[in-house]
Amino acid sequence: MYSTGHIKYAAVVSCFIAIILAAQNSYADDQCKVQDYESDREPDFKCPSPGELELLGHVDLERPVVLKEGDIAPYEGALYTKAAIIETDLQIMALRQLRWLDGWKRRRLHLADTELRRSMHDAKLVIAEAEILSLKQENSRLSEEAEVQWYEEPVLWLAVGTVIGAVLGGGIGYGYSLISR
Repeated sequence: MYSTGHIKYAAVVSCFIAIILAAQNSYADDQCKVQDYESDREPDFKCPSPGELELLGHVDLERPVVLKEGDIAPYEGALYTKAAIIETDLQIMALRQLRWLDGWKRRRLHLADTELRRSMHDAKLVIAEAEILSLKQENSRLSEEAEVQWYEEPVLWLAVGTVIGAVLGGGIGYGYSLISR
């Protein structure tokens, strides 16, 4: 199907592409990008934080000139020991970390406060619903107690008394009329 020449050619091209991609990846890894301090993922504190470059302005750092004791400096400037430079770098990284931790803490407190307010609102809602249910049950109980049966109505007994009184009065009058005749 494929000849040995084709396979060798494909292997060489594959190796060439892998070398180019590896070189690009290592170049990309060497590039220090501005870090995102608003996410919960911890940034690379060796790289600048947002706004840091704007605060510093455009600083064009030349390659460091390595001097040995007794050498003449090629230009005026401050001479720092390697330990002082490392200490300064560590302080900058610590400040970046503190800045990120402050933001992280602020976001966590805001999230906790929001969750607490939501829980309190939900609790108030549950209490209000329970009060409404209690009032409905109380209203239902009171309306059942207030409901009068048909035979307990005062108007009914007034009408029955009037009819019985009229019948008795008529019966007594009729009976009196029969006796007096």
